[in-house]
Amino acid sequence: MVKMILCVDLNGSIGKDNDLLFKMKEDMAFFKEQTRNNIVVMGYNTWLSLNEKELPNRKNIVLTNEDILNVETSNDIFKTISRYEKEDKDIYIIGGAYVYNECLKLKIVDEIFITIVPTVVEGADTKVDLSLMKDFKKKTKIKDFVHKEMRVSIWNWKR
Repeated sequence: MVKMILCVDLNGSIGKDNDLLFKMKEDMAFFKEQTRNNIVVMGYNTWLSLNEKELPNRKNIVLTNEDILNVETSNDIFKTISRYEKEDKDIYIIGGAYVYNECLKLKIVDEIFITIVPTVVEGADTKVDLSLMKDFKKKTKIKDFVHKEMRVSIWNWKR
């Protein structure tokens, strides 16, 4: 199954200056729990934001035309999904914005784990087009927690 996992503000912003907008221990723990022992697919800028280090206990795949030493790369999301969808693991799309938006446009995502932070971050420069998620329905609220006096929610949306 192809899943997307992300954290957004109310405008769909996810980053600024090639870094996450929010670093919340509850959200990071959820990300780690969901993606552990699965496959993570990311764009080249996301790879760079990880200091070019693989996320442990996951199969890491970087979408790029570049060769990266000791990391699997692909320039075709469809081939990547076809190659791994028969395995007994989920494929998680973990960013960045271009990869999220393209996967949503191509309708290859089955499920979304989305953390929504009820604020708008001024100066954010990386954004997901939330209108591309209109085919998904809020199915399950997984968790609420408080971050900087805001009630943050993690949702699971399915088609």
